[in-house]
Amino acid sequence: MADWIDDITSAWCGHRKFAEFLVDHYKDPIVVELGVDYGFSTFVFANALNNTNGKIYGIDLFLGTYRIS
Repeated sequence: MADWIDDITSAWCGHRKFAEFLVDHYKDPIVVELGVDYGFSTFVFANALNNTNGKIYGIDLFLGTYRIS
């Protein structure tokens, strides 16, 4: 894992090890991330996929968060 990822503050940080586990568990996975926010999880998956033939696709409209009231 890239050292610089540890310096990023994100609500997603607690899920990093699980993302790495998923990439290690599946052979050459294709990851589709719906809603990339600031991209932390995208970077985590991409870095974990670095030495595989897996791919990651991040899909986001970047329109912000909508709240239903």
